[in-house]
Amino acid sequence: MKIGKYIIIGIIGLYTLGFGEDFTKTFLRAPLDAVSRSIGGFNQAYSIGAIDLFTNPALLSQHTKSELQFSNIINLLSTQYASFAFSVPVGRMENIGIGLVARLNPAVPENEVAGIKLRNYEHYQYAVVVGYSRSFYPLSVGVNLKYFRMRYDGGEFYKTGSAFSVDLGMYYAMNRSFRFGFIFQAPFQINWDTDYREVSPGRMGMGVVWSPNYISENFMRLLFSMDRFSNEPLQMNFGIILT
Repeated sequence: MKIGKYIIIGIIGLYTLGFGEDFTKTFLRAPLDAVSRSIGGFNQAYSIGAIDLFTNPALLSQHTKSELQFSNIINLLSTQYASFAFSVPVGRMENIGIGLVARLNPAVPENEVAGIKLRNYEHYQYAVVVGYSRSFYPLSVGVNLKYFRMRYDGGEFYKTGSAFSVDLGMYYAMNRSFRFGFIFQAPFQINWDTDYREVSPGRMGMGVVWSPNYISENFMRLLFSMDRFSNEPLQMNFGIILT
């Protein structure tokens, strides 16, 4: 419903090179819905709907009624991202949300390269998220608890792993024109069934939304966000929305 109100007229994604090969980072950094992708990426201060649960749990405080969202995105016909989220107000100042997000690389048929037979392989990742937010207007805070499950198939072997993680979020409405959001995703340890332990790095993100009301209220929104994983260059996104 909300998507129909907006015309998204321009986006610029300024992505730095040199991202690491950690198995979970591609999964964690992918925008999960069409609106987030259209504005250049995540913005921790811009509320879209129930899917805010994955962007910044503090944004759940902006929902005055129950929200339900589903998305299914395929990248270049090779990788599929699907998400489901539901949020509901609890009293006047609190909201809770629950969601599921998954990434699937479709199976590749067996084939032979240089005399070596390659068998089917299939990767998947999914996360179950439970979130809570509390409003102390104009400040809101939120927390997510997440459970990850993933499988890596290398052809001749495969392994599965699981992990738990926590997100902390904050949202601040300075005034009707300027809003600020922040998210911290704690590092977490992936426990593989081969008894191998792998640490996935933490992540911090900040978003700003400014509505310069020169023509009419909320006619234009300027969105800017910064996102960084541990030991990586900064990633910046910029978007413009006209109502």
